[in-house]
Amino acid sequence: MHRDSQIVARPMEVLMVEDSLTAAKLTGEDALEFVCRSGKHARVPRPDLILLD
Repeated sequence: MHRDSQIVARPMEVLMVEDSLTAAKLTGEDALEFVCRSGKHARVPRPDLILLD
C-alpha cells in the first residue's frame, strides 16, 4: 500500500433478527422485507452483516 493511498471507510450496517416466541413471525417477516428492501424498508441500506438470534 502506498503512503499516498487513503482508505475511505463507512459505518457497517448490521441487521439483528430476534427470534422470541411471541414475536418470531412478525420479526421474521420484517427482517425478510428489510433484506429484500420492500415495503416500508424499500430505501434502507443493504446490511453488511446479519445476526440471527
